[in-house]
Amino acid sequence: MNDAVTSPDEATAALEALHAATPDHAAEAALDGDALAEAPPAEGGAPDAGDADAPEVGGAVPEVVLPADAAIAASALAIATLADRIGVVLPEAVAPGEVEEGARTAADGGTEPADDAEGAPSDAPTESGGAQTGQAGSAAAGESSQPTDLAGVSDAAVAAAALGVVAAGARTAVPPAGAEAPGDAGAAARPIHALPETATPEIAVEEADSEAGADTQGDRAADRPGEDEGAGRAAALLGLAKGPVRNPRRLMIAAGALVATAWLGSAIWTTQALADGSTVGGVSVGGMSPSEARSAVEQSFAQSLAHPVTVTAGDKSAQITPVDSGVSVDAASSVGRLTGFTLNPLTIIDRLGGASVPAATSVDSAALTRSLNGHLDELSSGTVNAEISLRGTKPVVSPSRAGTGVDVEASVSGLSSDWPLGASTIALVEGTTSPAITDEQAQSYADSVIAPVLSAPVTVTADAATTAAPATGSLTLSPQELAPMLRISAKTGELSTTLDPDALRQAVVAAMGSQIERAAVESGWTIEGRADARPQYVAPVDGLAIDTTALSTQIITIGSTQVGSSQRAVVLPMTSSAPSSTTAEADWGIKEIVGEYATDYYEDAARTQNLIAGAAALNGKIVKPGATFSTNESLEPVDAEHGFTSSGVILDGVHTEAFGGGLSQIGTTVFNAAYEAGMDDVEHHPHSYWFDRYPAGREATLWSPEKDVKFTNSTPYHALIQAWVVDGKVHVRLWSTRHYDVSIVSGEKQGYTPIRTVNRSGPRCEPYGGGEGGFSITVTRSRKAPDGTVTEDTLRTTYDPDNAVTCSGGGAPAHPPSAQAGQSQGPGPSSQTSPQGQEAPSGGSSDGPAAAAPAPPAAPAPPAPQAQAAPPAEEAVPQPTPDAKAGFGRQD
Repeated sequence: MNDAVTSPDEATAALEALHAATPDHAAEAALDGDALAEAPPAEGGAPDAGDADAPEVGGAVPEVVLPADAAIAASALAIATLADRIGVVLPEAVAPGEVEEGARTAADGGTEPADDAEGAPSDAPTESGGAQTGQAGSAAAGESSQPTDLAGVSDAAVAAAALGVVAAGARTAVPPAGAEAPGDAGAAARPIHALPETATPEIAVEEADSEAGADTQGDRAADRPGEDEGAGRAAALLGLAKGPVRNPRRLMIAAGALVATAWLGSAIWTTQALADGSTVGGVSVGGMSPSEARSAVEQSFAQSLAHPVTVTAGDKSAQITPVDSGVSVDAASSVGRLTGFTLNPLTIIDRLGGASVPAATSVDSAALTRSLNGHLDELSSGTVNAEISLRGTKPVVSPSRAGTGVDVEASVSGLSSDWPLGASTIALVEGTTSPAITDEQAQSYADSVIAPVLSAPVTVTADAATTAAPATGSLTLSPQELAPMLRISAKTGELSTTLDPDALRQAVVAAMGSQIERAAVESGWTIEGRADARPQYVAPVDGLAIDTTALSTQIITIGSTQVGSSQRAVVLPMTSSAPSSTTAEADWGIKEIVGEYATDYYEDAARTQNLIAGAAALNGKIVKPGATFSTNESLEPVDAEHGFTSSGVILDGVHTEAFGGGLSQIGTTVFNAAYEAGMDDVEHHPHSYWFDRYPAGREATLWSPEKDVKFTNSTPYHALIQAWVVDGKVHVRLWSTRHYDVSIVSGEKQGYTPIRTVNRSGPRCEPYGGGEGGFSITVTRSRKAPDGTVTEDTLRTTYDPDNAVTCSGGGAPAHPPSAQAGQSQGPGPSSQTSPQGQEAPSGGSSDGPAAAAPAPPAAPAPPAPQAQAAPPAEEAVPQPTPDAKAGFGRQD
């Protein structure tokens, strides 16, 4: 028997021999039917003892003329696949020049073992004889017939080699016209190779039954005891490549097995994965597993079905939402159109190339009918539903009437079987529009629901275990009290009844007391506005409220089913609501003062009132980690209802009055407390003039909404703001967990600019004695984080001089100046901060209509040049902007 190539070395040698035997000119000659080159014996071969010219078998593959390249192999597979697809049975011989069916001889590779065994000359190599010779040669060489590992030999190379040998061998098996018969002397020199029975287990078994002679079968059986049927496809194909090529039937079986294996494997693969380019209803699912594809389809269509679509009936239209109208996509069935098992080769090929299938839809006919019936007023003309109204406590039915427009029943029938996914407009079936509620339906509902509900009183009692506090009484609703609360609806084409929720709740609270309900309490913190106060944690509490929806349903149900008055009682249902914040106390991080500041203010009743109201508005505000705090948003609305009044402001450089005057001092104090705590400075705007009650370069003005004081909590902890006004000072503290080590250094004042006197006119002009001169200053802050990282930020501020004002043509007397008009004023001491953030008193001038209390004398300022002797300049008094009247403007 011819052994299969059983090692990588043998496989490599076989393939090299095949390659060497395939010159282009030889392939062309073979295709033309020319004589084939004789195969010289390979070294180490064991020729048949009875024929010295017989080719060696069992060793290297003999030299035969093979196809020029792998095109024949590819064509063979393509032909086999196509034939299987269209159901054509291939002939048993496919080689050019093969003799007709029924005229085969032993030399043509037919399946007539008797002819081979009896009719062939003794010196002709027969199939069985060749096999025996191969066995003898193998035995003599001590070779084993059991296949070994063929690692390193690619399946593609093996398949190409096998098909090439078969194609070439088929040509050698059938001599061209005029050639000698197999029994002639010339035929003995032509190498004829036998297919190995062990090419595949199936072929071996089948051919064992068809070969001649029990002895031959015994020899084969003796040669196969050690074969491993699972040796692999590569070994089988190499064995086929070395075997006989005279039998096309075996080739057909082998090729069919390969095609069937690939066919079945592809069919199974398409049930486990989706090829690139696959889509379901336009949704790309290529490269996904079936479960991933189902999820993608569900998510995609859930969004699209939530968008309204327009339905039309003639010139009438309405909008419905598919998902609310009972339309859905069956993701499992949709994806199953691409993954369901099939052996149809056309379907398999289509799937492997990336098939596109429509999505499978499901429509709830009842839900769609309700949806369309709810739009009969828009989709039809003259259609009237039967209605129920009340005369006192008696229900009265108004008749229905059919119209024209949409045929709801026909439309629902058509859309239920084929909903147009992705369409923005859907045409409905036109025709007669039947009323959604007929006279009979309305009368039946009035008799079975409305009349019984209003036939006797209904009592509502409370369970103290479910209410926030015990009720003070019970509620009895008479038919006369229930009737005004009834709401009879036919919006969806179906009659329903509810009780007005607001009226029902008011009746319950009036009878049982408001204490039965409780508002939800969020976790948080409170703090009083005084120096010795500390933050207090507020634990979360669920809210309790009357469940008016459930109460309405219970009253309608028991009223329509229980006729006896003693049985018409319900227990008040309550519903709980969880607070939006349930953060535990330890998770807030509010435990110590991390920044605080205080600024002095002068006594002015209106201005002080605004400061007290502003501090109260800020007190207790919490800034979450990473959140940005806005002073303007926390103060608003600035109106009389919230405790504010009109006071002095600086508007476009002019001292005037506006609602909320003085609130810039709140903004300045907030800025400094946050600055001391190391918070990120997001927004602040210095005054145009400097007021010595504020730290130079560290103060801010407010102008709602353009100018604000904002900071971001750049720590991992919550920050609680505490603010209050007492003893001439505005105080602001931040409570949190210390995160930064903060150091602040203020530079010297530079570039001093003296004040001058300006002259203005007009009835709004008020003389002013002047304030501080102008200068520039730099403030640097350093922050050290827990990880050792140090960051610095610098504030550079330049102030204008606060000029004196005179008025021409009359005007009020000038306010007491803080310095002589036209005379420069020293900058005065800036406010200093103690380690705890408490501001020490500072002297200086006033910036508003009222003068500040006397302060200790300041260090003398450097001499400044006198004001120019030229006549005072005249400036028109700017008019207040609308913002100054509506909100609060630039504050001092």
